[in-house]
Amino acid sequence: MMESQLRTEHDDAVRVMTAQHGDEIDRLEAQHAHTIQLLQEAAHANDLRSEAALADAQRASEQRERQLRIDSTNELTQTMRDMEVANLSELQRMRNEAQANMRQVQDRHADELADFAAKAGAELRDRLCQATERQHMIANERDSVWVAQCRQHVQTQCNELAASHREAMFESFLLSTLSTLTKCTHDADTNARLEVEKKVAYDKGVADREAEWQRAALLIKAAQKEEVCV
Repeated sequence: MMESQLRTEHDDAVRVMTAQHGDEIDRLEAQHAHTIQLLQEAAHANDLRSEAALADAQRASEQRERQLRIDSTNELTQTMRDMEVANLSELQRMRNEAQANMRQVQDRHADELADFAAKAGAELRDRLCQATERQHMIANERDSVWVAQCRQHVQTQCNELAASHREAMFESFLLSTLSTLTKCTHDADTNARLEVEKKVAYDKGVADREAEWQRAALLIKAAQKEEVCV
């Protein structure tokens, strides 16, 4: 009887302990499930916070990158402006130097052109005088030869007529010879007058050309100065 009671108590104790163990397991499982839920919620919240932090970091990085681009662009723009100003200053200096050199060259060329025109005019006048003198000498020699030939012809005809004693023909010949001599003298005077007129016209042409050269040199020099000023 006592054994039966002990077994009964043992069974009751086992049932109680089994029930308590089941309750404890259920409680632990519920607690574990709740813990897992809390962990999942915490992980989800952590993920959200991580995503938010990552998004914030990405936005901050993009903002810094944009700012760096802006700063770099501004710095590059300022550098280019500084270089442009420096280049403009250098170009202006080079332009001023080139214009000064051009003015010097133009002034020198204008002076050389004026000197050349003056020398050319003087040389032309000298050559004209020499040519005129040669023409006068040639004309005088030609006239002298012509007159001498006429006189010799007249003398020859006179001698022939004197020898033939033909007085009538001699008188006619004298008249013809006198006319020829007069014509020769007139032609010689005409040639001399023409030579003088040619010399006067040539001198005037040379003087006019020299004046035109001098005016052209002055006009060229004035035009070059106007170009430099422009």
